Amino acid sequence: YTESEQLFRQAIDITTAFHGENHYRTASNVLYLGRSLLLQNRYEEARAAMQRALAIRESVYPPTHPTIANTLNELGSLAMREERYVDARTTFERVLSIYRSAYPGMNFRVGVAIANLGDTYLYEKDYRRAETHYREALMHYIASQGPDHLNTGIGYIKLGRALMRGGRFRDAEPEIRRGYAIVAKVAEPTVSFLQAARLDL
Repeated sequence: YTESEQLFRQAIDITTAFHGENHYRTASNVLYLGRSLLLQNRYEEARAAMQRALAIRESVYPPTHPTIANTLNELGSLAMREERYVDARTTFERVLSIYRSAYPGMNFRVGVAIANLGDTYLYEKDYRRAETHYREALMHYIASQGPDHLNTGIGYIKLGRALMRGGRFRDAEPEIRRGYAIVAKVAEPTVSFLQAARLDL
């Protein structure tokens, strides 16, 4: 991550020199820098980079453009890492609103936004509401990407976790196992979702 940070800073210098500070290509590199900083747990710096990227993109794109939602999604993920669940939920709700407008019908991006909202409820121990969101997300994944897609598998693992933490163990186990079987086909055993599923089981 340290090396990626250095490379993204170089990329920002190049795109800024060529396109200017308020160009969408500059914003993309600034957002990537923010991701790198987030993965280094440097939250304040990550937030500053992500907010800068958002400001540039909001000056370039209309407020309902999916690129705005993509940027907001990163800020929502940062809020989750910082355990600011109410802030994360507000951000993910805006992401969901933009995605529903941009991608009508069943779409995996809508599913991701719904699942992210579900995560905020899971961490706040509102397991019933988390369950509802994960089930809706699964419908989008299955309809748009298929029953054996990685997102579908992760969706089942998350659903199982919400059921388990809500004390519904008999309901939870088959969902976790179903998700595990799907993810295990396409991911290494060390992937965090598989590790979490094994721990839940």
